[in-house]
Amino acid sequence: MAIAAAELVQAGALSWKDTLAERLPVGTPLSADARKITLVQLATHTAGLPRQPNTLGIFVRLIEYFFTGNNFYRQLDLPYMLDYLAAFEAPDTIHPRYSNIGYAYLAHVLEVRTGQSSCTLVDSTVLRPLGLQRTSYDPAHLPGWDLRAKGYAGDEPRYMQRGSPVPEWQNTDALRSSVGLYSCAEDLLTFAGAYLHGTGDAARDAALRDTLQPRADPPPPFTPGLGWLLDTIEGQTLAFQNGVMAGYTSYLGMDLRHKTAIVVLQNSVNWTDHVGHKLLFRMACAADLPQRGRETPLEIP
Repeated sequence: MAIAAAELVQAGALSWKDTLAERLPVGTPLSADARKITLVQLATHTAGLPRQPNTLGIFVRLIEYFFTGNNFYRQLDLPYMLDYLAAFEAPDTIHPRYSNIGYAYLAHVLEVRTGQSSCTLVDSTVLRPLGLQRTSYDPAHLPGWDLRAKGYAGDEPRYMQRGSPVPEWQNTDALRSSVGLYSCAEDLLTFAGAYLHGTGDAARDAALRDTLQPRADPPPPFTPGLGWLLDTIEGQTLAFQNGVMAGYTSYLGMDLRHKTAIVVLQNSVNWTDHVGHKLLFRMACAADLPQRGRETPLEIP
């Protein structure tokens, strides 16, 4: 979604400084704090929005999820999401905080601006141009869908037995573009290759570069880009993103200086699995070691 937004910014159709008050239809009920939220804040998770609305309805469904794995986002349609903005109060101090609903609001802005569904827009600006043939918001039509790895309980849902099947989530239109994209290791590496080697399209490459620019100076450990997190470890700068959803854990990391990328996919929820990030860092360090002579020992986090 950040790339689709970045392409519209490159084309002059949007600005990262645009606010929700400026970009949502006239008459959309917005609190004073919600009116001031900018597109760059949505794209960098710095708008002060939570991961999901902190409402009684969500709390009840979250408790249900802990025992069943059922989708606790299933009530988050567009009217519900806009009602939440009408009463939104930002915290006194704002630090980067991952927000699924933040990207849902960004997607809605893009829909209002272009007249297309956000899923269609991502398909036309990212998936098809980059040749991602096994990536879709409509996974049932993907090649090999029937043979996919099914999701199982791991660290979450916390009161389900580990290894028990987790139900496949069906998301609302408002949330699908934020949390409902399916892919595979091959396509994710192809996607990373567009960043590492360019696409041959100047405007698209400018949009990709834009998403990797640091956008804030938060407390450690990570600096937000647009849809990416930037991590500097012992002089090595890595761009990465991970996802945890409905029995699945994913990681995509890139080392742009050495032009390497790593994908790790797991069909269970694991909050503490850093194998991909550690491996990418070790590969970066190894690439910088002297080719001959005595090697310098490395302290690997």
